[in-house]
Amino acid sequence: MVTYELIRSAEVADRFREAVRTLTQGSKPLAITGFGTAAYRGVGDEAGQVAYLSELLQIFETEGVDSAFVFLFALPGYPHRRTATPETTWTGRA
Repeated sequence: MVTYELIRSAEVADRFREAVRTLTQGSKPLAITGFGTAAYRGVGDEAGQVAYLSELLQIFETEGVDSAFVFLFALPGYPHRRTATPETTWTGRA
């Protein structure tokens, strides 16, 4: 099995599907072991995040990805901080 974490940023969005297609052409099963949406305040509403994830899952299915794992879509064990921002999310400061 071959594994990749794939992030579809604005810089690669126009090439993302083709890149996934290329990865699935290998001789081993392909697992996307990390993809998801940003989860900090101001990034967009839940409906937008669901639409984005649904679009990526459709690409993975259509192009023949064997497995995919959403990262940080829902982690109930993580503490919620109303003051969290992109700058404080990864540093631990709140």
